[in-house]
Amino acid sequence: MIFGGEWELGLTLGDLVWSFLFVYIFKKGYEGKGPLEGLRFGLLIGVFFCSPIIFGFFPLQAITDVSPDFSDAILPGLIPSATAIYWYVLSVVKIMICGVWVAAIYK
Repeated sequence: MIFGGEWELGLTLGDLVWSFLFVYIFKKGYEGKGPLEGLRFGLLIGVFFCSPIIFGFFPLQAITDVSPDFSDAILPGLIPSATAIYWYVLSVVKIMICGVWVAAIYK
């Protein structure tokens, strides 16, 4: 088998579906404004995609850089640690790069 397990196959299929929909949605709103259009699209999709995860999922996780009493949390009960913020920012930046890449290819 090419994949390491069912979970890996699921992640790969999820990435393929996400990539297809990312390009499809970009194509529907394409205005021909170049890489800045892709950057804007990537920012909007990145915030749209990552915000529910950081505010809904991360507060439920036991992330190791938080003390047991949450005294070092950024927003106790909402965002448990800097790890979540780093993940959020880097994920949005990654999606913005994808937007620029799609804008450069789709001409």
